[in-house]
Amino acid sequence: MKKLAVVMVFAFVLSGLAVAADVTGFVTDAACGAKGRAGDGHAACAKKCIEKGGDIVLVTDDKKVIKVHNPESVKAKAGEKVTVSGKLDGDSIHVDSVK
Repeated sequence: MKKLAVVMVFAFVLSGLAVAADVTGFVTDAACGAKGRAGDGHAACAKKCIEKGGDIVLVTDDKKVIKVHNPESVKAKAGEKVTVSGKLDGDSIHVDSVK
């Protein structure tokens, strides 16, 4: 029983570790991102949806959707392709810088 508890605590600690990463993708809203909609032709729609309060995500070239922990860091770049540096944690990222 003790071994199981130790293994569970160890797994919990490891699952909470974030990894430093650079991610390139288009800044868009979650609804459109979930449908794979992003890119230069989608910029106006992304800006409009984000201004209406849509959750902000990054959509990578391979259509992976990454949630942004601190959306204010990329809000001004809505519809644009950016490279963000930050701490990647599963399918979300805490952005430290934007290029």
